[in-house]
Amino acid sequence: MVTPDGRVLELQPSAGQPQHFQPYNLYQEICPVHPRIVSTLDPQRFTRYITDPGNPIHVPKICFVDLRLGELASDPENGSANDLPYRAINHLRDCLVELRDNPGKGTKTVDRIHPQTFPFQTVASGVYLGSGKNLLFYPFPSVEKLQSTYYEWWRSASIMSDLATVI
Repeated sequence: MVTPDGRVLELQPSAGQPQHFQPYNLYQEICPVHPRIVSTLDPQRFTRYITDPGNPIHVPKICFVDLRLGELASDPENGSANDLPYRAINHLRDCLVELRDNPGKGTKTVDRIHPQTFPFQTVASGVYLGSGKNLLFYPFPSVEKLQSTYYEWWRSASIMSDLATVI
C-alpha cells in the first residue's frame, strides 16, 4: 500500500483466511474494476461470485479490500455510523437494507466508479486477490503494529489526506 508521498507498506500473504461472522460486508474492488459493493458474501464466496463466467457481470480475477462497516454490519438502519468516513452514509444504509430485505440478493453496488483510493483506517482485515476457488489474503496490520513497527508509513498515511493506494 502506497501513501501519496510514496511511502510503501508491504503486505505479506497469509496462509489462511480471516473468519467473517458479520451479516454484511463492504468491499472496495481495486482491479480490474473499482466499484464499491455491499454483500452478504464472505470474501471467498464473493470472489467465486464475481469471477464466475456464468454471471452477467464478471471479471477473470479480482483484487479487493474489505472495509469497516462498524455497527452497520449488524444493524443497517439504526447502527451508528459516527466513526465511518464514507460519503453518502444514507445511501450506504439503503443498499444494506436492500440486501436485508432481499435475502436472495448477495451483492449490491454502492458506487460504480469509486476511486481506487480509500482511507487506510477503514480497512477491516486486508487485501484479497483471487479467481474462482483460489484466493490469496494479505492481512492489514493492527493499528498498534502500524503505530510501532510501521510508524513512518502510518504517520505519512495519516498526514497525507488519509489515503492509501494498493499497487
